[in-house]
Amino acid sequence: MIVLRRLLWEMEVEEKGSEAAPAHWAEWERSYYARYGADVCEMMGVLQRLLLNSRPAVPLGIIAAVAVSVPTAAAAVVFNVVVAAISAGGLLLG
Repeated sequence: MIVLRRLLWEMEVEEKGSEAAPAHWAEWERSYYARYGADVCEMMGVLQRLLLNSRPAVPLGIIAAVAVSVPTAAAAVVFNVVVAAISAGGLLLG
């Protein structure tokens, strides 16, 4: 799947005719821009190899940990925003 995305991205770049980075970017951003897609593709391949070479419980455990931690973190953020809004509202009204 990642290879297909890479091929589609390369076709889009060819159609646009230019792969140049915007002028307002920093020098390190411009130098890295050309390699970004290849680096992402390589890292996804490494991750895929690691997950496929491990026992089935390892990827399932990782998925379970992410599935539990993301909603928990989102709930904590919402709770803190509500508390901040209530305390700010109390300061503004009183």
